[in-house]
Amino acid sequence: NDIKKGDFSLHHGFFSSLQLINPTIRRYVKVANIIALQLRIIKDTRQLLSGVRNAGQFTPAELAHCAGVINHLLQDCLDVIEELMAVISGFDMTDDERLRRIDAIYSDMQDKYAFASSFSEEMGLLTVQRMREQHEVDLSRKLNGLR
Repeated sequence: NDIKKGDFSLHHGFFSSLQLINPTIRRYVKVANIIALQLRIIKDTRQLLSGVRNAGQFTPAELAHCAGVINHLLQDCLDVIEELMAVISGFDMTDDERLRRIDAIYSDMQDKYAFASSFSEEMGLLTVQRMREQHEVDLSRKLNGLR
């Protein structure tokens, strides 16, 4: 009977400790960095979409595609944040498991930020290229008296 009570106490202590998340986990620098990356992605993609729309160099279908890519990225970021919140507030992990999971989430968010940066850069270059081409066409028309 004493052995059973001792075994139960050990298991109860282990599961109780899982419910008490170490405050250090909550303040883990990568948690803040994950959130900061998401905020930068939101800011950068808003600026991108606004800039692309204002440039007037893209068709409605191209704008819709760009918006779709951005919306998909933002939904993925939201899913990552929800997963982060589950890891931080969940009760079924040890601190080591939480840290490993947070590290994986951080890596995933870094990948999303790299994609957002690359996509923004490519769209910016495409916008500039189209603006130059339009300028050259306009100049050619003017020089040839076609306007």
